[in-house]
Amino acid sequence: MKRFSNILFVSNSEGDESAAFQRALNLAKNNQARLKVISVFEPPRSRTDKNLLDLLIGEQREHLEGLVENSDLPEGDIEIKVLAGKPFLEIIREVIQYGHDLLIKPVENESQVYGGTDIKLLRKCPCPLWIIKDVHYQDYDKILVALDYEPENPESAALNQQLLELSSSLAIAEFAELHIVHAWQFELESKFRSVRMDFSDAEVDEMVRNEGISRRHWLNEITNKHLKSLGKKAADYLQPELHLIKGDARDVVPQCARKVGAELIIMGTVGRSGIPGFFIGNTAEQILNQIDISVLAIKPAKFVSPVQL
Repeated sequence: MKRFSNILFVSNSEGDESAAFQRALNLAKNNQARLKVISVFEPPRSRTDKNLLDLLIGEQREHLEGLVENSDLPEGDIEIKVLAGKPFLEIIREVIQYGHDLLIKPVENESQVYGGTDIKLLRKCPCPLWIIKDVHYQDYDKILVALDYEPENPESAALNQQLLELSSSLAIAEFAELHIVHAWQFELESKFRSVRMDFSDAEVDEMVRNEGISRRHWLNEITNKHLKSLGKKAADYLQPELHLIKGDARDVVPQCARKVGAELIIMGTVGRSGIPGFFIGNTAEQILNQIDISVLAIKPAKFVSPVQL
């Protein structure tokens, strides 16, 4: 999979990060990409003791040196760096300043998939973010990608295309099953079923059925178009399984992930033009709070982080 050229890995010295680092290392090798490994810590409130600060920096650097010492990347393709400050701010500034196109980090807290720093990065980091839950490195068996439907929004269509390309590439690289899920609802269903509206149940049922047919057609069309672009060999190998499920995405997507046994979910974010820094709305954030697997979150192309250098 040759998609990334400048990968940033965030070390977590307090947990088991071997699986996450191995993924970053393999991805860098497969992409012939540069890999930077950083550690970020919050310095003491009082910075008057320079010796203490130097000691903390030295400890973090020693940890990073031990982490990368057995890596087999070409000389010059791997770099280590220690940063002091608010973790999510320093990480995002590093991404912006050095143009990293992928951020990989182990989950902040193994008992809670998305801790405070993870959520802030999910909301505000401008590049794709891969938060890895795996404690032990192994290939993924099942990957789930969630697509959204906004036919009049070209940004949404572009994001769906990026999601399909990335999920297909990963599924092929990991020899994994690819599952594509789309949750849908007929937005006016409850209103049309109200006694104040002059619609029979049969008429509303027909509207709902037609909406389902329309969504099925859209999902088949976007998937087939993507598979055709991959070529017959890749398309025949992938044969993704489609999950078109009626219901609220906040409930449907986590349920689908659990049902298929996915180990990685790839999600787009909700883009809102003109609102810099808007990353995920209630829907996406509630989905993330319900899953206990790794996540690869992709931003819309026009996303602008509120964090500045």
